[in-house]
Amino acid sequence: MSDAGLSDHRRGIGNSRGEVARDPAEPQAAAEALGRRMFERRSTDYRIDTPRSGRVWPAVQDYRQQHDARRQPMITRAQADDFTAEWIAAWNSHDLERILAHYSDDFTMASPRIATIADEPSGVLYGKAAVAAYWAKALAMLPDLQFESIATFVGADSVAIHYEGVKGPVIEVFFFDADGLVCRAAAHYV
Repeated sequence: MSDAGLSDHRRGIGNSRGEVARDPAEPQAAAEALGRRMFERRSTDYRIDTPRSGRVWPAVQDYRQQHDARRQPMITRAQADDFTAEWIAAWNSHDLERILAHYSDDFTMASPRIATIADEPSGVLYGKAAVAAYWAKALAMLPDLQFESIATFVGADSVAIHYEGVKGPVIEVFFFDADGLVCRAAAHYV
């Protein structure tokens, strides 16, 4: 087939607007100039490092400083297993103070059950007082509550416990602060 009737663009020359590059290096130069302009922008909203310049945007630097200040060694298998055993025992004892002893005062709890039991549509509660009220209500509703550990998964700064709950299997993930207390937890149900 002859390409005599085709536009330059359809023959693979130029762009969709019919512009034809006079110099093969021209599109490359335009792309490089655009890339330089994008990386020369300054904004505190950037959340990424700039790989070409080696600079770190202020928001990233602030995050790194905060994260480095609370950096701690990775959680070991023994620590995760000990936490799991004590956490399960605390819940099975129905002792709310013993349960809450695992958590920091400002921890965050996320669970689909929060929406129904605590009437919080987001499924998220903030602070020990709010979660204590939710758990007190849950313990009163479920006097026969017993958990059975199935498996413990170890992360760098987290532990996930797979256990048999009242209504079936549950996986709950716990993130720890520098003091070794749970600062954030999330429950997942089938």
